[in-house]
Amino acid sequence: KGGTGSGAASAEDAVKIADLSAKPRKLAAKLVEKRLEVFSADRRKVMDALIKKEGGVDALRIAIWGNATKSHKDGGNYHWKIGAGAVLLDWQTAGKNHIHMTLRGRVKG
Repeated sequence: KGGTGSGAASAEDAVKIADLSAKPRKLAAKLVEKRLEVFSADRRKVMDALIKKEGGVDALRIAIWGNATKSHKDGGNYHWKIGAGAVLLDWQTAGKNHIHMTLRGRVKG
């Protein structure tokens, strides 16, 4: 089951990125790209392969909780998760200067 907590599995009721309209689909893909930028080249290859195995970014699911209209630095308080069975990317704000971020890939089922 999914939940808003950092590192919790993606919510089952999350929306498939491919089902979003053009603008939010592009923003979701940008979120994935920004999260993957933290990896070294060799680790990035592993995550890219896992996402490809899941069917690519469009096959991943996204869920957002809270008010994402403002940056966390401006008082926005929101959480999002993007993932599928073998991949989880999430972001959880906990105040202006406190963020939880999870990037997880599972090669074996």
